Amino acid sequence: MRRLFGMGLSTEPECYMVKASHQQAIYDLLIASRAVLNHMKLTGTKLFLAGWSQGGFVTMAFLQKLESAGVAVQATSTASAPVDVFVTLNGFLNFPRKNDATWVTSLFILSAFAFENYYGVPGLARSVITDAYYDLSRKAYERQPYDPAEVPTDLHKLVRAEYFDPQFFAASAYGRLVAQTEAYRWTIKTPVRNYYGDVDEAISNGLGQLAMAYQRAIGSGNMRVEAISTGETTHRGTFAKGVPQWKSWFDSL
Repeated sequence: MRRLFGMGLSTEPECYMVKASHQQAIYDLLIASRAVLNHMKLTGTKLFLAGWSQGGFVTMAFLQKLESAGVAVQATSTASAPVDVFVTLNGFLNFPRKNDATWVTSLFILSAFAFENYYGVPGLARSVITDAYYDLSRKAYERQPYDPAEVPTDLHKLVRAEYFDPQFFAASAYGRLVAQTEAYRWTIKTPVRNYYGDVDEAISNGLGQLAMAYQRAIGSGNMRVEAISTGETTHRGTFAKGVPQWKSWFDSL
């Protein structure tokens, strides 16, 4: 499940990881699709949600919106979902793993500019990105011509040094917005399966299990959310191995 303002034919700025925009865009799409089904005299009896990577975050955020609106969802599955963006980015900055992806710098570029645009914080991206790579990063975000090979793979080159202090990151304007970008901290009513890979270069095992851990920490435990390992799979491999399991589970319901 992934639908973004600022992609495809949209003339708006890209809304990367701006939670409310994802929720509204997909909700509007659901309403429109149901109108089409009604026009065709078709009826959908069950609603299933699924998504991978950023789409997994969007899927969980959409589930939250649907549950708050009283819309029934039969079941939800994700693969490699960064359900807590602060946990995701803080890990790359301050607790890096040996297998962290070289492309994680793009996450900081897209989120810094998207948050600046959609939360109305002028200068936010410049406060995060070093002077040496600010103009290149802006071009990348705005889909202007640029050489992708020039985007650094070393976060220390792209992100200002102070963000490698966890306390500074948490207290910064950027960090406070990132901390609001989560999709698991409500009492989930729908059966959910979050698939994660043991060698995923973008999603740590702890992050893959986070929604389940949070839900099961509520009193005697909300058992509706289950984290399932797909074994020694990478970011894309987790998707490839998870999708057949999504379908089998959905078919059984």
